[in-house]
Amino acid sequence: MRLNDTTQDFFHLFKMKTSLNLDDYYETYSNIFQTYFGGYCKKTNEKLSAAKERYVEDINRMEEIRQVLPSIVEKVAAKGQSYFGFSLDIPIHLFVGLYASNAFVDHQAHMYLAIEKLPVDKELLEIIITHEMIHSYHYHVLGYEGIDWNAINWQDARNSMYLEGVATYLSQKLVPGHPKSRYFSYDYDGEKWLSYCKSNREKIASTLLNDLKRQTKNLEREWLRLSGGEHFGYNRLGYFLGTEFVTSLCKRIPEAKVLRLLASDEVSTEMDYWLKELVEKGT
Repeated sequence: MRLNDTTQDFFHLFKMKTSLNLDDYYETYSNIFQTYFGGYCKKTNEKLSAAKERYVEDINRMEEIRQVLPSIVEKVAAKGQSYFGFSLDIPIHLFVGLYASNAFVDHQAHMYLAIEKLPVDKELLEIIITHEMIHSYHYHVLGYEGIDWNAINWQDARNSMYLEGVATYLSQKLVPGHPKSRYFSYDYDGEKWLSYCKSNREKIASTLLNDLKRQTKNLEREWLRLSGGEHFGYNRLGYFLGTEFVTSLCKRIPEAKVLRLLASDEVSTEMDYWLKELVEKGT
């Protein structure tokens, strides 16, 4: 893995006495920001203005994160190579965004880390980077299986739940020892969320099944985005269900087959079967 640090240009611009014009920064690293603004953060004047105000408060924290990230990336990369049995020659793009997604992976398995949204805490950083690194390995495996990413129905939230479930499930194996809630929340405030999920597992599964039947709302947003959570007052419940689903799969079929499931177009069938079985056990 190769760390592509673009933040030095941002810090240079920030420390100049002139007004902070980021257009040159975005243009210089257009490959990164086309991906970021194209699918992870809609660029608006309002977001840009708000971000510039927050940079003033966060600049020291951002510089600290930039300093500690290389050693954490090296540590995580070693764990990935040991677990999967091979290394990935991919870039990890370090950049400054507009306070939207903190980390994501594209379908070429390239990783993106937006430092303005990352925590300083080294343990949390390791969990976040491990989660994204597992996505990279998983996408590499799926690519080797010949997956056609353009053919995947991303309106079907089950596909994203499965992908997040794989990353969360394996994160607990690669960086064990943390409270389970942190693998979902990436902070120290996730216990209430996880407790609710565990106590209402069957009810949540039943509601997802109804949503899948009706297809009356944006299921990706409701079940996987921070902006969701209309049903129960808790967002991103799809991460919990996806991880439970993957955990169940790994108990009955080899992990290697679980990792190939999306390429064989079996995710929706397998998840529907698991959801119905879960609901029936609770009735």
